[in-house]
Amino acid sequence: FSNAIHTVTTGQWYHVAVCRDATTDRTRAFINGKLKVDSTYSIGNNSSGNLYIGTRNGSGSYMNGYVSDVRVINGTALYTADFTPPTAPLTAITNTKLLTCTNKNDIWDASFGPLLTKVGNTTASNTQRKFTGSSAIYLDGTDDYLDAGDIQFGASDFTIEGWFYFNSTADQCLVGRFH
Repeated sequence: FSNAIHTVTTGQWYHVAVCRDATTDRTRAFINGKLKVDSTYSIGNNSSGNLYIGTRNGSGSYMNGYVSDVRVINGTALYTADFTPPTAPLTAITNTKLLTCTNKNDIWDASFGPLLTKVGNTTASNTQRKFTGSSAIYLDGTDDYLDAGDIQFGASDFTIEGWFYFNSTADQCLVGRFH
């Protein structure tokens, strides 16, 4: 997430979505429903590796802020053009592989059960949350993140989306993958 792509303001929620459309070999990034990047950069071609929430690769570029309603869909490029961001908590839809940060008072995966690993002092927070009935996770920007394990993408369509709230305007990695 870079200020070169979108000016980041602290103290507000952003809906961020990255989608890969294998048919057109396009990877698109959206912020608050607006297309910001449309590229042939094929980030979905690697078939294995852990997916991290709040860091690039588990060893740097840590997010400082809150995360809510992260959903990973394998096999569907949900957004291909500008759209209206969701106004309610995300739910599991066809091909959902991960749905997390939606449960009040805990961090878990709503689609498959508790398979996430909290690293550092990652905590659930009701202090700052996107939706009233759920919590967010708090990441302090030092060594906190969630490890979602190995989610297979291959070269197929996918969508990674969620809500992010920044305490810092420094470049931060929201979701990353170790290859």
